[in-house]
Amino acid sequence: PVNRGLEFSDNPSSSFPVWRLHNVHMSPDFANDDTIFSSTWPQLVRSGDGGRSWRRISLPKAPDGSAPRLFVIGVSPDFGADATVYAGTSQGALYRSREGGDPGTWEALSTLPTRIRSLGVGPATGDGRIILAGTAEHVYRSVDGGSTWTQCDTGIDGVPALGAQVMLSPDFDRDGTVLAAAEGGLSISRDWGANWTRNRAIEAGPVEAAAFSPAFADDGTMLASVRGHGLHRSTDRGASFESVGNDLIDANLLIADYSVPSSSPIQFSPAFATDRTVFAYAQQEVLRSTDGGVTWEILEFPTSSDVRAALTADDGDRN
Repeated sequence: PVNRGLEFSDNPSSSFPVWRLHNVHMSPDFANDDTIFSSTWPQLVRSGDGGRSWRRISLPKAPDGSAPRLFVIGVSPDFGADATVYAGTSQGALYRSREGGDPGTWEALSTLPTRIRSLGVGPATGDGRIILAGTAEHVYRSVDGGSTWTQCDTGIDGVPALGAQVMLSPDFDRDGTVLAAAEGGLSISRDWGANWTRNRAIEAGPVEAAAFSPAFADDGTMLASVRGHGLHRSTDRGASFESVGNDLIDANLLIADYSVPSSSPIQFSPAFATDRTVFAYAQQEVLRSTDGGVTWEILEFPTSSDVRAALTADDGDRN
């Protein structure tokens, strides 16, 4: 167990022994700093030792005077150098820390009209920093590190980008590519979020999840999961898509986001260029592909009974 600092109450017999975590983000410099950010419903949490222990972080009240809650996290790609991390809330408030997220270092920057569902943080430049925010209704863009925002026209035939998940290309500072997966479809920007078009190379339908390969600059690979049509893959930067993962459809599994996720639904292995491995979640299942998304297997996890038995045995060994 790695729950130190996450206890829901001081009562070890509580039916809720630890807070539920969502929005887990590792530092881009994790190999050196062992830092992980996550959140409970009312607080941010941070680990500096690879998840063995956690510290709770309370943020100031939102601009409307309410207590901030239901966070999404965006970590600077240069976190190892600039120690900058952002948090958005269900009230639409955006916060920033420039000191690694330490308690007392957070400032309220601005407020968007609706709940923030996702954040894409670009690298800092001499002129500022581009941030893309997907909200319950639209996609917004800031070019000054989150102080001011412009609503984006995502080009989805007049349909608002409801519940948009925004993803920045791993090569964002050079190629300017952004994806927005939303109820109305998949939109793409190739100029750092300034202009958008509906991607018509993919099946029409609500896009439940999308992601870039970490080697996107070289392999041009994207994955997108479309409700009613399954998983699709592009290897030419979105110019065309092919249907993959037909075994998921056969098993009635849909890779999809939900309201308070632990992470993005599709996660590429950092070594994807060589191991071709992708992880995903679909309803109650965690999935793995080792051929770039063509075929998938369901991973087996211990049951709650298995975990309780292991903990009891561990307590006996310590005693």
